[in-house]
Amino acid sequence: MKKLHKWSVSKSTPDASDPASVAGAGARRALAAPLPQTERQRILYVEDVPENWEVTELVLKRRFAMQWAKNDQEACAILAESGKELAAVLMDIELKGSHMDGIELTKLARGTLPEARKPKYAKAVPLLDKLPIIFVTGYGARYSEDELKAVGGDLMLPKPVNFAALSTALSNLAVKRKPGAAAEPARHDTAELNEQKQLVKGDKLFENRFRALTASRLFSVTDVTKDPDAVIEELGIDGVEAVTMALSVLDLVKETNPAVEYLLPLVLRRAVTASLVCNWVRDVDLNFAVAAGFLMDAGLLARAMHDPTGALEIGLSPSKSRPIRERAANEVEHGVRVMELATDWDVPHGVVEAVLHHHDDEPPGGEPLALVAWVVERIAAMFEPGDVEQTRQAAFKACDLLGIARDGAEQLFTAIPEGVARVAKTCGLPVPPQVTYRELMGHGNVTLTNLARSYDDLQNTLQAIIQEKLAMTQLVEAGKKSLEAAYKKDMALIAAVQEMFQPKHKTMRAEGLVIHGFCRAADECGGDWWWFDDHQGSVRVAVGDVSGHGPGPAMVTAATESVYRILRRMMPELSVEEQLKEMHDELLVTAQGHYHMTMSLLDMPHDESVIHWWNGGAPMLLVLDPDRRVQGRAVRGTPLALAPELQIGHLEIPKLPGTRIFMFTDGLYEFEAIRKTKATGIRALRAFLLETAGMGIEDAAKHIMDQVDRLRPEDTPQEDDMTMLLVDVVE
Repeated sequence: MKKLHKWSVSKSTPDASDPASVAGAGARRALAAPLPQTERQRILYVEDVPENWEVTELVLKRRFAMQWAKNDQEACAILAESGKELAAVLMDIELKGSHMDGIELTKLARGTLPEARKPKYAKAVPLLDKLPIIFVTGYGARYSEDELKAVGGDLMLPKPVNFAALSTALSNLAVKRKPGAAAEPARHDTAELNEQKQLVKGDKLFENRFRALTASRLFSVTDVTKDPDAVIEELGIDGVEAVTMALSVLDLVKETNPAVEYLLPLVLRRAVTASLVCNWVRDVDLNFAVAAGFLMDAGLLARAMHDPTGALEIGLSPSKSRPIRERAANEVEHGVRVMELATDWDVPHGVVEAVLHHHDDEPPGGEPLALVAWVVERIAAMFEPGDVEQTRQAAFKACDLLGIARDGAEQLFTAIPEGVARVAKTCGLPVPPQVTYRELMGHGNVTLTNLARSYDDLQNTLQAIIQEKLAMTQLVEAGKKSLEAAYKKDMALIAAVQEMFQPKHKTMRAEGLVIHGFCRAADECGGDWWWFDDHQGSVRVAVGDVSGHGPGPAMVTAATESVYRILRRMMPELSVEEQLKEMHDELLVTAQGHYHMTMSLLDMPHDESVIHWWNGGAPMLLVLDPDRRVQGRAVRGTPLALAPELQIGHLEIPKLPGTRIFMFTDGLYEFEAIRKTKATGIRALRAFLLETAGMGIEDAAKHIMDQVDRLRPEDTPQEDDMTMLLVDVVE
């Protein structure tokens, strides 16, 4: 059976006045009292990229007082000074230029970072084991949520931060961090009530709250003076579960603020109204109806724990406008919010439907309890902001749906404030004096009515704007998909054209040489280019890399490759240096300073025993010699079109059988993951090349690429184009 949450007794003291006196001077003071004010909760965002901070702050600053830490040192200073006052920390993982990353900062706050790893400025950060830490990262595929929770995080959200997702997450964390909320709930295993009795009486504080709530006459208990065992017998298993759900909601007021104190009567009003309505409705379970009443506005209470200003804004609105305002602010509706919080409360399907649909425009069909909740919402709306007469007539119409005549409805309306005061007193809840139905009618003057109707007009306008916003969003999404499809089509076309400028076959054999090439673009098309040919008594192998990747560099690459092939075919008498100079001049005109190209070119005459290497700003060569030693060969040169004057480096390599030459672009060794390994950059490529000794050239190329890919976390996008060529000197 389900294990009951052991909620502790509130320390608040009940109002000493008799419930019947609530309609007196105290209620009149309540009508004239100023609206409550709240302070925004503080959230720290640890983020090294200013643009990410600006976007997040723009979205969240209306609800939260945002603080920014650009690095670990600033984060430590804020955590040390005011960490216990923060509502939450949004933690980026990668913090460039910081000694500690987001994971280590989280371990620091949780007290699990070893002392030896703490910089001097981190020593003053206290233990912050209760502070919600939410990882906000664009590296969702690199770290799983379980991994981030294991280091002390509470959950993970993607960038950019979505306010509704953050708000719901904070509500969940606020509830889960409550005393007793960690108790492991279990489903019913048997129908034996004695197990429930043991659970209720297993904790004295929980028993006291259970007895107080059942004594408030909301639930199906005929004699509130009975001992707990008798009360449980009368309630039955479902009744005890309903009381437990109500206690779960009331525990949210354990920490009060002005928003909670204002919103709590809204919650109690719906619970009391549900209990009263069930006097006229016989086909609905009274206990579950009351539980639904407690849950209907509990989402606002949960939100008030971390966003009191936002929750109060909604609570101060007329009932029918609340979901509209939440949707307009891209906020989670309060009915949905509480259902997300209550996933471990075993809430029956009928109660879930009632809570999710109590603000529907039309009465819900299906579950009778959903209709009761819908009617309850319209009755409770009379005692809250809005046009008093208009909400009163709406309440009468709602009562008609349940067969409650006008006289009965008037009696019900009159009993609601007394019921709220009674529950508050019995349970020791901080609820101010309630306005009676009679006083409410006396304050429904013409000015207030006109003001409320003006508010309704604004609400209708807002609803229309929301619909227009949704329609525009759909149009934008459709346009986005159309552009994406067109972009993919263009990229596929460019990639197909680019493929035409590369050798048809990846492997070539010529005059004691075996050559194999490989290229993989970071996008559909890229800025890397490779080529080999055997012409006029010389084998040439070229690897070029245009700055950047994507369609622009791809077009520049195609143009440069065309120049190379034309010169090679039409002007074979040109030396390599002269040919590269012509390509440089053409690229200067074509790219107009926006792009440049590194060039690595091997010239291997048939009748010579040396290989000539010409380098224009490309990475070094790695040479695996016949003795299975890897040597790095480097010579200075400048990229094509980088400066008006081109400088080409030249170096000779002996053409010895058994030699393997490795040419590559910087995409193979300049990416984030490879820089974090022990064998970094080109050192890693040296090791991979050495491992290919004895392998065939195609197997060797595959081995090197497999090793490079293992250094990049799975599903992490490739950052740059990757191109390599292997040249084997054979007998």
